[in-house]
Amino acid sequence: MEIQKRKKEKLDDYFSRLDAEGFKLAASYQNITIEDIERVLRCLHQFSLDKRDAIWCLLNSDFPSPFPNAAGYSIADGASIAQIGCYIGFLMRHSGKLDREGRDYWIKPLIDDIAAIERVTYHNGSFVPGHLKAKSPHLAYRLTPHFKQLLMHAGSEDFEEQLASYIERVDQRLAAFSELERAARDSIAMPGHKRLIQDSISAYAGVFLPGYIPVFTDCADGDRVTQEERLLLDQYGIVFGSIDDVWPDVILYHPQHETLWFIEAVTSDGEADIHKVEGLKAICKRSGKNYGGTTTTYETWKYFAARQKRENNLAPGTYVWVRECPNKFFRVC
Repeated sequence: MEIQKRKKEKLDDYFSRLDAEGFKLAASYQNITIEDIERVLRCLHQFSLDKRDAIWCLLNSDFPSPFPNAAGYSIADGASIAQIGCYIGFLMRHSGKLDREGRDYWIKPLIDDIAAIERVTYHNGSFVPGHLKAKSPHLAYRLTPHFKQLLMHAGSEDFEEQLASYIERVDQRLAAFSELERAARDSIAMPGHKRLIQDSISAYAGVFLPGYIPVFTDCADGDRVTQEERLLLDQYGIVFGSIDDVWPDVILYHPQHETLWFIEAVTSDGEADIHKVEGLKAICKRSGKNYGGTTTTYETWKYFAARQKRENNLAPGTYVWVRECPNKFFRVC
């Protein structure tokens, strides 16, 4: 049987051909069975046949990717709505493909409610995070690593522990998106840089840096250090504001740990490069505080990639957060 999609073969015809030729699915993929998926979805109160089968499709690392010129990739690396719908309809149910409009019921909840699936795009010969261009034929979906890990523990003794940990992680993700939506409503008329600073505080630091409080933001009109900020800096013994200091966009302080964390919100320039980090650590030393870390934040993946392709200036050991994907951040190594 020729399992690869033929050149110029329509998607429906491809899956219909495989079904007619007797293509059979395996009992498990990546050591996960369809019963494992059902158990996990029921525990998360998200079970439906369409959701279960969509996940089953995205586990099949043996099935070749139907995207053109995607040799070496499988459908588990990324599949479009149409590809998933055909896989379920023809290969699993021996019928027609699922209605594309049904994606609101069998894809979106797996993304928005339980973080089981993430968006990717088949771009320049590989799958990259996010949907880069609306309505592109190369938009795709794949299972998140954390959800796949949960599926692998479906039949294990520590499943309940893994489930509790996963639910906590999902709650954190939803909190990030919820805070970002709230911040967007509050700052709809705010200039771009100022808004990114505020979102970096509320949606990033508020979720991922518990215990830290903002003591300085470099986005106010007039004096760079406001009277209220000067009172906070003096209260906590943070020595900052001289002409020789580097000026971050945000200074956060953890009173219990006596630790400072810094944020650089980049809409034009100003990443946390090696020189900037040295200056920030000098503020910590002069203030008698511990250095917690520095995060550079961006509005979009596209701008982050364009900046770093040109500048390549992020200091090792710092972090990156992208507002377009608020539920995760990355360490620069």
